[in-house]
Amino acid sequence: MGLALTVETFYDSPFIDPSYALAMCDAVKDIGLTLDTATLLSKRVSQAQWGPLFPFLRHVHVADAEIGQSHQVPYGKGGLDLPGLVADLRKVNYAAAISIEYIGPLPVGRTSVAPEPEIVRLRSILEDELAKETSSG
Repeated sequence: MGLALTVETFYDSPFIDPSYALAMCDAVKDIGLTLDTATLLSKRVSQAQWGPLFPFLRHVHVADAEIGQSHQVPYGKGGLDLPGLVADLRKVNYAAAISIEYIGPLPVGRTSVAPEPEIVRLRSILEDELAKETSSG
């Protein structure tokens, strides 16, 4: 069993800025990143900006969010390009954890989705996408 130290690209953290996160990974030996797709999208960090972070990923949190809005939405209603994300992860031979991270309703309204059914639905979509990529590669 190994230990991986990661920091998350999360709200109100300097690591939400890809350039800051990348500089930290370059400066601190053996540290990695947990990519939080919904948080990045909600903070207007486009998926096109995530690429330089991929070699440092040790964990990925998958959920969809509207760009610039501070709440999660059902997959397909926001800005997440799941096929693109899976393709990008394959390019760097990513083999670590992928978690579906829909959080329950919060007082600040960060989600407008029932988490349990969305987790089950997105798991099925993600499994299909991963199988597609495997069978075509």
